[in-house]
Amino acid sequence: NQPAGTWSDDTSLTLALADNLLAGGDSPDLECIAWGFTEWYGKGAYTPHGKVFDVGNATAEAIKRLKKGVAPEKAGGTGERDNGNGSLMRIAPLTFYMFGIRKAEERFRIVREVSSITHAHEWSVALLHLR
Repeated sequence: NQPAGTWSDDTSLTLALADNLLAGGDSPDLECIAWGFTEWYGKGAYTPHGKVFDVGNATAEAIKRLKKGVAPEKAGGTGERDNGNGSLMRIAPLTFYMFGIRKAEERFRIVREVSSITHAHEWSVALLHLR
């Protein structure tokens, strides 16, 4: 029941990633990216109407852990029930960030770290690597 032109939680998190990606220089600053995610969840940042209306379970739990002070690289769930495609849908900005400047191992490390902010289960990360 959203107005025409409304984008999803996945797009909001993509915008949060893109907006906070370059703060780290040569390597993404996971704290800045995590801050963007918590601003989205808590304050409606990056949403079309200033209101969060949909949040995946794994993402919500990870952001709650971030708010409690858990490090971004440890916030994403690692259990089988934490597996999901939420991080897959938002990683497009990483393509541009890494274009032509990283070896495959380095690209995988960066994608794994950014994905793990909300989805750290090995299947989630492996699916990203296969894409």
